[in-house]
Order: sequence, then structure tokens, then C-alpha cells
Amino acid sequence: MRAAVPFGGRVAVACLLGMATLGCASPDDAAGPDGTAAGAEAPMDTAALPPVGLPDLSRLAAPAAVEVRTRYGTVEDALGSGAPTVEIASACGALGLILMAAEYFDAAAVSFRHAEALAPRDARWPYYLGHLHRMMEDRGEAVAAFERALALRASDVPTLVWLGRARLDEGRPELAERQFRQAFAFDPRSAAALAGAGRAALARRDFLGAAEYLEQALAAAPQASRLHYPLAMAYRALGEVELAEQHLARRGGVEPPLSDPLMEELDALLPSAMKFEGRGIRALRGGRWAAAVEAFREGLELDPDNASLRQRLATALAAGGDTRAAVEQLEETLRRSPDFPRAYFSLGAILALQGRQREAVEHYETALRLQPGYIEARMGLAEALRAAGRLAESLPHYRQVTEVDPGFAEAWFGRADTLVRLGRLEEARAWLAEARAVHPGRPELARLEAAVGGLPDAGR
Repeated sequence: MRAAVPFGGRVAVACLLGMATLGCASPDDAAGPDGTAAGAEAPMDTAALPPVGLPDLSRLAAPAAVEVRTRYGTVEDALGSGAPTVEIASACGALGLILMAAEYFDAAAVSFRHAEALAPRDARWPYYLGHLHRMMEDRGEAVAAFERALALRASDVPTLVWLGRARLDEGRPELAERQFRQAFAFDPRSAAALAGAGRAALARRDFLGAAEYLEQALAAAPQASRLHYPLAMAYRALGEVELAEQHLARRGGVEPPLSDPLMEELDALLPSAMKFEGRGIRALRGGRWAAAVEAFREGLELDPDNASLRQRLATALAAGGDTRAAVEQLEETLRRSPDFPRAYFSLGAILALQGRQREAVEHYETALRLQPGYIEARMGLAEALRAAGRLAESLPHYRQVTEVDPGFAEAWFGRADTLVRLGRLEEARAWLAEARAVHPGRPELARLEAAVGGLPDAGR
């Protein structure tokens, strides 16, 4: 478990690069254009919803702000002219898309809710709401939104896959596996669906089933290096040590592909700089570091003050091994946008990887001061404190991560390991018992629990 890169280092790397319906569903052949089902229901009353409005756009570059205001004007014109309900819904949805892309998540959610209420048979709006809530780490709302979208398009593979992933994040692998199995029933070559089913089976401790699903996913997408780690865990649990080591050696960051036309449509609607950002993000997720760097640089040529673009460029540079250039870009980000928390977080992650834990702590603390709910920064702070030998100080941060996101298994492990190092073995055992109840399929927790169980308490 502790190989060339320390546990905390792996968390820093992962954070840096980040981030079936049970009832009846309407058949897809009843759907009309753009996912709108035929025989549309009457629109819902939107009076109970907050009004569609504009957030403070001061942090946006001028071209992007103009585009947001233009789309908001379209909503106002549609409302003022008594346009058909479906036209108003489309205007609200288009406004929600650009607000989501610009990371004005609360305002985007209001726009999408209006669009869904006005066009309740259009699957696009609950689908985008599902992604929005996923980005906001609101798992329950994400599941509910994806379920509503799936009820309108029962055979839509991207919706099934994303709903399965949301179920996994909720800690409900049985339901997640059902969604993934439905997805590859519609598309037997979907590597994303097969991979999801494998991860769900692994979480259920069905190690043989997990290995079979993950091997099929790799056969469908050999470039998907992120599948090697869960496959290694499945083989290790099956006693196939040699196979496990082979897959561990090949692990990487490339996810299996998922064709997602609606999210591609989102990219097509964005202003130019945002298009490059979306292109770069997809390249990052695919492990294509050079392509990501190129896309982010092109975006910055159009919008040099875009802090998000510059921070993502730094992430791509760091992932490709050019740490010095990454730091330069992050420092430039903070020169232009001194209150941008993601830049402090990324600098902290790089410093932690370089063993400069004291400086990393300072940057993580600044990120949290600017954005107290920044869970990745809190996890980074906990890891940096632990690595710096400030064990007791790290404990409350690990606990807070698990309270906000119980699915963050690394936080459970980190706190347990810290308690062991402090000699607080009874606390460690109790904490690990709770961790194992939340994450029954995580082998590192099982191994640590077994090791702690064999240690004598002080005074025995």
C-alpha cells in the first residue's frame, strides 16, 4: 500500500486532478426532439421557486459576462412577450447551462428548476440538474435528478451510468450495479458501464464478479488505465497476487470513455474561452496532458484573466511532470486573482508532493479561509499535518471530511492511521469498525483493522 508515492501524496495527486429506476419509466420511443416526451404534461407552477436572476458577474471576463447577460435578456424577453411555455423553458435552460459552466451553481440550479417545471417531459433539464448537484457534491439531489431524467428516457446510457455512479457515491452498490447492468444491456460495449458494474461488485465484496466486469471493461477500452487499480484489488482479494501486482504496476488516471451527447452540447453552447476549458478538462480526464495544456493555453489567449483556466493549465502542467511551470502559472493566477481558493489548493498539493509540508499547510489553510466548505482542501490539510508530524492537529480535519462526505475512504484511513501512530488503539479500533461499516469493500481498511487488532494496548 505504501509504495513509491506515499499515501498522502497519492491523495494530493488525486485531488489535484480533480473531481435503474425502481418504478416504471416512459419508453424512449415516446420521446420527441431534444428528449422531450410526446404528450407533454402541463407545466408546473413556478411561483414557489426562487425567481430566475443574475449573480454577481464581476469575476467573469467581459466576453463571458456579456454572454450570460444576453441569455438572461432572452429569458426576460420570453417572459415579457408571453412566449410559449416551451420557449421560456428553453431560455431558462440555456441560461442555466452557461451559469453552470461559469460555476455559478446556485443560480444555475434555479434556472434549471424553472426549465424543468415549465417543460416537465424534457429530460435535458433534470439531467443537467443531476450533473450540477454532482458538481456541488449533493449526492441525494443528484440521484433524484438523474432518476427523473431516466424516467423520461429509460434507455439512455449516459443517464444510467451517471445514476449508477451517484448511487456508488451514496454507498449503495447494489442499486448502482443494477443501473450499470441496465446500461450495458442497452450498450454491451460500454466500457463505462462495465467499469461501474465492476466497482459496484467490488464494493459488495463480490471479487470474482468485479474481476470479470473490469476485465471486460479493459477489453473494450484498453487505454483506460484507471481500471487497473480496482482490478488489482479484486485479484488480491481472490488470492491472485501476481495478477494483482501486474495491474498495480499499470494503474493510471485515464477513465473509460462515455459518449455523452448532452454534455457535449453544453460545450458547444459556451463562449470561446469556455469551449477551450471544456476541451482541456476532457483531455485531463483522458490522461492527455499535452492536449490539455494546449487547450488551456488557447483559452487563456482569449481570456488571460480567467483564473479557472489558468489554474487548470497549472494542473495539466503538473500532471505532465512540469512542476516548475505549474507553480509559475499558479503564482500568476494569484497575482491576478488573489482570492481564488483553487489556486491555493493546487499550490498546496504540489508543495505536499515535494515534501514541503509546512508551506503546504499554509496554502491549504488559506484555501479554507476563502472557501470553508472546500473538502479537498480540508483533506489536503489533514494529510499535510500528518506528514509534518502534527498528528493530533490532523484528527479533527479528517473527521470533518468524513462528516461532510462519508464516501471519502481516504479520510477514514488517514484518521485511523493517525490514531494508531498516536498510540490511541482503542479509538483506532472503534473508528475502523465504523469505517468498515461505511466502506466494506476497501481492502486497505480491512488490512489496517487486522493489524491494529493484533497490537497490544498500553498497560496490557
